[in-house]
Amino acid sequence: MNEILKSKLNQVNIVKKTLIYCEDKNLKSITVEKLKELLLEIEKLIFSSDKKDKCRIIEIKREFTLKELVKYNGQGGKNAYVAIKGTVYDLTSEKSWINGVHHGLIAGKDLTDEFMKCHKNDINLKDLNIIGTIKE
Repeated sequence: MNEILKSKLNQVNIVKKTLIYCEDKNLKSITVEKLKELLLEIEKLIFSSDKKDKCRIIEIKREFTLKELVKYNGQGGKNAYVAIKGTVYDLTSEKSWINGVHHGLIAGKDLTDEFMKCHKNDINLKDLNIIGTIKE
């Protein structure tokens, strides 16, 4: 395991302890946000190579609210995530989703209705990285 990843995991453990023992609601809220940031950083550090020497991020699944999903619109260097049928997919590396836009659709949203209008089945989703699910 590389040193940067070890460092991030140590930071996660410190933040976890803060969450466990802290009674201040404001500090807990800030700590939860820090934990989310650390987990996203760790997600970016974890890679695996397939047989074609392409790198892909190993899935670290989490739950998103629609409000949180909006942050992942593919703009300004952000990742491009979309929800379809309750599943959140990472489209950041997809050539057809440059800067989080695809045929006028913008990432960071639930695009189930739009997807179903264009595609008869889910075969287009099978090769995409699943990042998480939408909280109900």
